[in-house]
Parts: sequence; C-alpha cells; structure tokens
Amino acid sequence: MAYEIINLDSTMILTKETNRVYFIDQNGDIFNELDFNEVLKGEFVLKRSRTPFQFNDSSLIFTLGYRGVKTSFQTDRGMRNYSREKLEAKQILKVSNFRNDSIVTSIVLPNIRSRFMSSHDLQAEGSGLSFENRIIFKSYYSDSIYLINSKDLRVSVVEQVKSKYSNIRIRPVAYNEYSLVNENLTSNGRIEQVLYDETQNIYYCIVNHKRFENDRPWSIIVLDGDLKKVDEILMDGSKYNPSVFLSKNGLLISNYNETKNDSDFYLKNTMELFRYE
Repeated sequence: MAYEIINLDSTMILTKETNRVYFIDQNGDIFNELDFNEVLKGEFVLKRSRTPFQFNDSSLIFTLGYRGVKTSFQTDRGMRNYSREKLEAKQILKVSNFRNDSIVTSIVLPNIRSRFMSSHDLQAEGSGLSFENRIIFKSYYSDSIYLINSKDLRVSVVEQVKSKYSNIRIRPVAYNEYSLVNENLTSNGRIEQVLYDETQNIYYCIVNHKRFENDRPWSIIVLDGDLKKVDEILMDGSKYNPSVFLSKNGLLISNYNETKNDSDFYLKNTMELFRYE
C-alpha cells in the first residue's frame, strides 16, 4: 500500500489490509515487523495518505479506515449505525519510538467530521489528512483547513477558505443516496489538497470549482503562515490537472490534460514546475 525509504539499506513497507509494516534491507530480506492488529482490535485498518507515514525520526503516523466489523449492512438500521460509528471513529494511529522494542501507540482524533457533518450524511471521500511538515486535515464537506497539534494530536487551528471563483463546500448526500455521489461532488467548489511550504512559510490550497459542462476550473489559493489568504491563481484546466506535488524548487503540476491525446501518452508522465514569488 505504501513504503518509506529510511536509508540506503532499509525500507518500510505498509501492506494492504494486514495492519503490518515490514522492514526490508537492500537484499530484499525482512529484518523486522510491526504488527498493529492487537492495537486496532479488528475495528480499524491502516490506510495511506498523500504524504509519508514516517512523521519524524522516531514517529510514524497512519490514517485509519473504520471497518465497523460488528455492524450489519443488510438493514437500514445497520447502515444508520455504521454511519454514526464512522463519524465518531478516531482517525489517526500514532506510533512513537518505532525503532525500539518499546514502541508506544495511541489512537486519536475522534469526531473531527462531526463539526460539519451528521450521522445521516455519506462520507464519500478519503481520510483528508496529510502529515508532511505539519498535520493538516481538509474535507470536501468543509470550507475550512484544520491544523492538528503534533504533540497532543488535537485540532489547534481552524481557518475558513474563500475563493473568487466558487463557494467552497459540498453539501453531503444521505448515507442511502449512493447514486447521487458523483454528481454531488461537482455541485460546488471543494478543497482538494493542502500543501505547506516550509521554506516560504506558506500554504497552497488546491481547489476544484463547480463544473460547467466540460469545463473543470480549478485554482491555487496561497495562504500565509497564519492561513490568511494572500493570493489566488486560476489555472488553465485545458492544460493542467489538479494533481500537485511540493518540491524544494516549487510546485510540480501535472499537464495531463495537455498531453492525454499524444500518441505516446501511456509511455510518459509529464509535469511542469511552478514557483510562487
């Protein structure tokens, strides 16, 4: 599911659906294993996010998927219960001292979506958490960015984001309205991604806007270190796709839409480098 390169001789592998992390050397031999099944008790499964799960030299942070193993999905009551349980479920597994025998684990960050969703709403999105440099939470169903304190893993800052090009926030559909999900996700603007540039102390908030026929507008909102808006750049949707990566030299942005009709499209993956000044 995901991997982290510790050094030239050691790689960590997160395996899908097993709640296990394996340490593998350069010869492909497993020299250590972390098994979190006893901690997660069948209630959660480890998931990946857009960012590394190694938070620093001694800590790992994983997003959690809620399994709801004790819930029946065959009845409306069962689905209601599962929706409520998922809304209240904790979001993060933090692992401290992972290089030592005496590791410490904690399951934290409950109820963050209950700030803007109810138990009747369908959560049709990923975890919304990113862990690189800072712990950040965003959701399609919220117009705000949430900063998580890395020590106590509680929400420390909430800041609303506003765009010139659309209102931001998707109003969720009910848990039993699966057929409406895709259409609903294009009904308004939504926060797609939040990146923190430590060198400039700024945030890049990637926003998809309301779709008009085949036009898929999106923009990059630049926020200062206090999450106050300083700029917004509307991107050319005919060229660029809102798949954005932060590098030490700036933002790498996919030009998928410009190259998707090229004869050698499936043989390459091209991006363009942008720097905000």
